[in-house]
Amino acid sequence: TMILILPVVLYWLFVEKKNIASFFKILAVGVVGTLITSFPVWFWNLTNDLTSVGYQLNHGFSDEFKLKNPIEYALGQVAFLFPTTVYFAFKFRKLAPSWLTLAAVWPLAFFGFASFFANSEVNWPIVSHPAVMAMALLSAPSNNRLGQMPKWSVWTAGAFAVLVALVVLEVFFNWIPSDRQEIRTDVFRKFDNVAVYVKGKDNVYARSYQMASAVSFRNKEMFYKLRGMNRVDVFDFWPQSNPVKNEFDVILRKNEKFKKHVRKIYEVLSREGLDDQFDVARVRRR
Repeated sequence: TMILILPVVLYWLFVEKKNIASFFKILAVGVVGTLITSFPVWFWNLTNDLTSVGYQLNHGFSDEFKLKNPIEYALGQVAFLFPTTVYFAFKFRKLAPSWLTLAAVWPLAFFGFASFFANSEVNWPIVSHPAVMAMALLSAPSNNRLGQMPKWSVWTAGAFAVLVALVVLEVFFNWIPSDRQEIRTDVFRKFDNVAVYVKGKDNVYARSYQMASAVSFRNKEMFYKLRGMNRVDVFDFWPQSNPVKNEFDVILRKNEKFKKHVRKIYEVLSREGLDDQFDVARVRRR
């Protein structure tokens, strides 16, 4: 999403009448450096039918419209930035230079528009958040001493600190009376039982790259995702993700079924519970 800041930089150069020639020299160096450092990513995509690019395009422009997506996106931005920050940024927007307003609004609007076509995650327009915060801080008096912040910003920072502390406590002590999967505080421990079960086994496969990566890290041994499961990723191009035996086990979510394209290749023979989130499914190649 950092590429979205480029139009803002170009606008700032023209408005402030900066040395555009010097900027483009620096930009050229940056582009060359980026191409060199990101070459492995582009090379892999070019030799694998631009899989990553295709996934992002399909993910960002689905055919199904859901009204809840833009609503959740808007509410998520207010919560992420915090209501006080949004309020003061809007209240003092007329004091902000045009380029700062563009830096704040353009990425938010871009992903807001995209949310009408597919789900836009709250963190995607994070490149605009520093500009929104800067606009909010224009509420400070012009004669304010350096380092003396408006009271609302101090209270906002304090509220954030308390919320972060509560989340950390929930991760370790599970004190919030709610489903941990719903509030997403189970991500650090959700694969614990999976890691114990697959330790030392070589005929068991993960349902996703998240599971495969987390368990591999914890067990200090590779645990592969079943080729073709969920989104296409690097596991799908490793031979170890393609089962050698006709029958094998796959760790699935409770009541999860294979998608249509996977059912053409594999069938589930039986399944038994591993814990309250996952099952161990015995699978056979068709």
